[in-house]
Amino acid sequence: MKINSIHISLTNLDFETRTFKQANSIAEIEKIDSVILFGIYINDYKPKYKFDKKVRIYKFKKYRLPKFINYICYFFFIIRNVKKNDFKIFHIHSVKTLPYIILFKFLFKKSKIVYDTHELETETMGLNYFTKKIFKIVERALIYFVDLAVFVNETIEQWYLNKYKLNFKTAVVYNSPEKINSKKRTNIFRKKNFVKNNLPIIIYQGFFSLGRGIEKLIENIKKITEEEYNFIFMGYGPLENLIKKSAKEKNNIIYVPPVDPSELEIYTSSANFGVALIEDKCLSYRHCLPNKFFEYAMCGLPIIVSNLPEMSKFIRKYNCGFILNNESSEEFKFLLKNLKESNNNLFSKNAMKMYEKYRWGFQSYNYKKNIKNLIHDYL
Repeated sequence: MKINSIHISLTNLDFETRTFKQANSIAEIEKIDSVILFGIYINDYKPKYKFDKKVRIYKFKKYRLPKFINYICYFFFIIRNVKKNDFKIFHIHSVKTLPYIILFKFLFKKSKIVYDTHELETETMGLNYFTKKIFKIVERALIYFVDLAVFVNETIEQWYLNKYKLNFKTAVVYNSPEKINSKKRTNIFRKKNFVKNNLPIIIYQGFFSLGRGIEKLIENIKKITEEEYNFIFMGYGPLENLIKKSAKEKNNIIYVPPVDPSELEIYTSSANFGVALIEDKCLSYRHCLPNKFFEYAMCGLPIIVSNLPEMSKFIRKYNCGFILNNESSEEFKFLLKNLKESNNNLFSKNAMKMYEKYRWGFQSYNYKKNIKNLIHDYL
């Protein structure tokens, strides 16, 4: 009997490194025949990520039709591209696609369902009152059809356990990166002429969106008259134009386009500090532990975080960075002063020690163990 691991996402999968790592980890399981990633087509870009030979990617190209019709078409696109007679493990990567499991359970009666939450799904930023209510109803009604739920940290796992009194297996898989390159430090920003001086580099990498402290950070940078640090914003998103405009106004604000996940470590290790700011605007943000947190740690960057429970807990426990208590310009100036006066070599070493404790090798082992249990239950 062939066993397929099928991952369903509503993103274009171009930068979904968590899903990529999970796919490769599952592909290492001997009994797995294939791992299929389903996403939404946006462009012809193909990640340089090194996938296992068992991994395949299919992207659904939307029609010029209402969202609900495309949602149904996406389901049939998935069905058309999976083999009917093989045993299937469906990995649902969003509450938005959770309704698909009703049909999966009907069409593939012996299949298993993994609800792989990337955040606190019904408490995310930007949801209006009506949408949030719908998501909560959907999640509460369907979560008990799930065979395994995977969470990104212990706080979010505990929230789900308390909220729904779950009676099935759950697991925490931290979104820690794989170490790809052997060199600990690079100087690529200067080699590529993004940085034209020898001042230290503070990097924000990731998605440029509301709620991530970007606007206030830029505002505070502009208030500093003496340029003692380079502030690099590397990524893409809705606030991209704001960053590009600010880069023209202020020499030490630098925009760098997103890089392929396979090259990210080279760029990150070229910085001196990493920024992982999140605004306390929703419960999901309050309890988040973003992947950039571990990406910075892997490269030995002291980490600058917001004073939110999960991130600040790690900074205090491992003494690996700085906590911004608020978004004021006074607090920001105090931070920059601290960067100068602190033992950043110690923070750097502690960050790498923390990464070693949570690195993907350990996360992958835990993840595979839970997937193997699902296969064992079926067999």
